[in-house]
Amino acid sequence: MEISKENIQESFSPTLLEELNYFVISLRPKQWSKNLFLFSGIIFSGKLYDGLLFLNTVLAFFIFCLASGCIYIFNDIIDLEKDQFHPEKSKRPIAAGLLNISHARAYAFIGAGLSLSLSFVLNPTFCFILAVYIGQNILYSTKLKSIVILDILMISFGFVLRVISGSIIAEVLPSEWVLLTTLFLALLLGFGKRRSELLLLSESAQKHRSNLAQYTLQYLDYLTFSMANLCIISYLLFVLTSGEKPSFMITVPFVLYAILRYLYLLFVEKRTQGPELLALEDKPLCVSIVLWTIACFLALYIL
Repeated sequence: MEISKENIQESFSPTLLEELNYFVISLRPKQWSKNLFLFSGIIFSGKLYDGLLFLNTVLAFFIFCLASGCIYIFNDIIDLEKDQFHPEKSKRPIAAGLLNISHARAYAFIGAGLSLSLSFVLNPTFCFILAVYIGQNILYSTKLKSIVILDILMISFGFVLRVISGSIIAEVLPSEWVLLTTLFLALLLGFGKRRSELLLLSESAQKHRSNLAQYTLQYLDYLTFSMANLCIISYLLFVLTSGEKPSFMITVPFVLYAILRYLYLLFVEKRTQGPELLALEDKPLCVSIVLWTIACFLALYIL
């Protein structure tokens, strides 16, 4: 049975402490790992030991987490009815009727305003990029998420904005190969997620997301493999053009394994979790990411 917005608002009356807990859950902390892309600027520029820049990057990370979390809430409100058809999303506080919609909307506006204010104090240019990110996601949630292919491109653009934000905070120009690798990686994860949704929801896929009816498994398979190839190629070009850091080649095996492992989880094990959850739940994938991080540190700062 579908639940209307009006019924959800009246179906449950949590205490203030419970409501704040549901608000934090609605910010989706498990997906904040996406915002780690902000650290690419300070890491790849070799400025990790700069205390002030590192502190600013950490602050930018949490500001971005607040902003992206508020976007998630906004999206949950818009997709309330559609989320009823999803076996996992239906358990989220807003879809489950645990968080009052008007309160959630107010919290989201306050949080977004606070994130923009803090970002402006930190760096006005960073504030502008964050405003573009928020505007782009609102446009995605209200209009563009129903347009096939463009929906994934918009999500992927958000990852590129994260890298640009981190570069601004680190006071460096982002490498064009880093931006391209980020874009192709985001497209790989995005098309992989659409494929998982199509498998998980089956006949009810269109009820949850209208444009899923315009995708086919064969087409998504082709796009996923294509983005995996482009991601590997762009990363190799990034490594080969790193100039004075030939030791950076030691990071390549971990990237290759992580991408191949992700494809294995999608096509062999047919896992339907989002990529951010797979990175936390699948031990081989998690270990490869950790080892890649260690290898990057060794190549850039020790070897």
